[in-house]
Amino acid sequence: MVDGHPPATADEVALGTITLSDRHAEIGDVIEIASLTTIGSQRRVTIVGTTMVNDNFETSPGRGGVVTPDLLEVISPECTPDPFVIQLLPGSDVGAARARLLDVAPGGVSAPLPPAAVLNVDRRRDLP
Repeated sequence: MVDGHPPATADEVALGTITLSDRHAEIGDVIEIASLTTIGSQRRVTIVGTTMVNDNFETSPGRGGVVTPDLLEVISPECTPDPFVIQLLPGSDVGAARARLLDVAPGGVSAPLPPAAVLNVDRRRDLP
């Protein structure tokens, strides 16, 4: 989270800083969001935070938003949440956490990945 707090209910959203700016909005504003896949599915939500979206889909980590699985179920029931982001407490056993997560996420568990644009910059470092 950059500012504010993560969404905790189906009535809240955290937006990337660029998306927030594009909408001329700020924390505390109520906006309407809609599903791109479920026609007619809209919901008014309160912006509770700004975040850096790191989904390796959008090239800019400032675009997009974060919602709860409950909100996703309401506006786009045919979708599944992806990715889940967790934060481990200092000193946590990462291997044990990963093994437990595989029980509920059989598709796999990965460590955070830098955005594609950052990876591209790193790949070009060795070019003359």
